[in-house]
Amino acid sequence: MVLAGFIKHSLWATPVTALIWLAMTQWPRVPRALLVCALLTAVGLMACYATYGPDFFSNLTAPRVMTLKRGVVMLGRLQWIAIALAVWGLWAVDKRGLRRAEFSTIFIAAGFATYVVQSLGQGITINAQLELVAATAIGLALAMGDLASVPALRRFGLQRAGLWIAVALILRLVLSERIEPLQIALSPQYRSQIAHQVDVTNSEIARIRAIVGPVACTIPTVCYRAGKAFVFDDFLLGQRVATGRWTQERLTAALQAKGVRFETIAPEAEWSQDPPAVFRSWMGP
Repeated sequence: MVLAGFIKHSLWATPVTALIWLAMTQWPRVPRALLVCALLTAVGLMACYATYGPDFFSNLTAPRVMTLKRGVVMLGRLQWIAIALAVWGLWAVDKRGLRRAEFSTIFIAAGFATYVVQSLGQGITINAQLELVAATAIGLALAMGDLASVPALRRFGLQRAGLWIAVALILRLVLSERIEPLQIALSPQYRSQIAHQVDVTNSEIARIRAIVGPVACTIPTVCYRAGKAFVFDDFLLGQRVATGRWTQERLTAALQAKGVRFETIAPEAEWSQDPPAVFRSWMGP
């Protein structure tokens, strides 16, 4: 888990759940677990400092605009796992007091809390749901394997209830705007669009590669593919200005001192999320 934290530093729900569960079941082992975690974390931080220098910590502690309104809005992103949470909730209420129900409740609660807190920050999207989704999947599996114990579902009919739950879960995953595989299979227009984007992108990569000196691209992938160093982080520096850590004048002066050249990449190279008209007609407004 410590190693995972150095790959994705927002993974908090899993270690928190593990420590809470350890405290509930094997309390004497908690101090040792905390000590081992602290030592491994210290070793990892020292290794990162030796590799990247002080910039590692300045980036790790970079400021970010945080608003309660954004956290509330991001709660709407939970709708795609709402059915699974509801099924688990019916089961967990009926099974409260059992250890498997307690474990899933702790994990889902920790995942929900970390998602809400992280969602307050600008630029955070559904990647903050990673652990909540994993916890919900475990809770759903526990519930689906024990539907017979839920009185409401027994009255409805176990086979019928299981079938309708499965259908609802599958439909919610399938009915999505992220339908690229379906578009590739069924839309010649979409396949042609991809080919055009590839051609434009390759042309832009060649153009950027020929420029001497540091370059920042409006589509950063083009600069990366052209072999250019990553010299301008639009989001990080924008957040420093937005939070008052930097002024716009300081940012402009720093970019001029570094000699960074900004290049606008052809918009055709940008990946489009808009499906063709035939797909929009299926999806509705």
